[in-house]
Amino acid sequence: MNETEQLLLAQQDPQIRETFLTENDLFIRRCASKAAGRFVDCHDDAYSEALIAFNDAITAYRPEKGSFQALAAAAIQNRVTDLLRKESRNAKYVPFSTLSTQDDHGGEVLFEIEDPVPMVSDAALEISALRQELDEFNISFFNLPKSSPKFGRTKRACLEVVRWLIQRPERVAAVKKTKCLPASQIMAELGTGSKVLERNRTYIIAGMLIWAGDYQIMREYFQIGKEGL
Repeated sequence: MNETEQLLLAQQDPQIRETFLTENDLFIRRCASKAAGRFVDCHDDAYSEALIAFNDAITAYRPEKGSFQALAAAAIQNRVTDLLRKESRNAKYVPFSTLSTQDDHGGEVLFEIEDPVPMVSDAALEISALRQELDEFNISFFNLPKSSPKFGRTKRACLEVVRWLIQRPERVAAVKKTKCLPASQIMAELGTGSKVLERNRTYIIAGMLIWAGDYQIMREYFQIGKEGL
């Protein structure tokens, strides 16, 4: 099923819509973060507005209008920008005169205005989003390099499991919900040993999250793609 087909079905089926929203969570957070000029997590008001905008974009999408991602990104940008404007209007204003100080000689020291919309790199956004997802599995982002299998055979077996998981969105959704790998099913269908699954749980889950999500930079960083995923 391609994206257009999934979108058209999502317009009619709430469950498919929910799945599509979950699959695009990183895209939503990335657009929200760029619009807000800061890291946006699932507890941020900007994220809530971005989620609403993305959902509205699903409803409004028509294949003849072109790229859905362009439509969704513009909708998120507009909605988050409106939120920031409302927050700015509601903020308390402080007179400029109260923000200056004096030096040791009685001279006025002017305050500096910080750029309210700093640049946030795509790599930083991906790392922030991945850390949040890994936290839900009690996995530390900084322990990922240590979790990589030392032997080629083991690594290939783990990547086969990752490939098997991401082939079906419902498998990924089930792992995210239960926080457990479907060990019995994996062993039955792939013949993977139980020790491989136990010892390499962190690596397999990280690979699943990276390849099921929109982590283009992280895929290269962890070199998961070189094994043929």
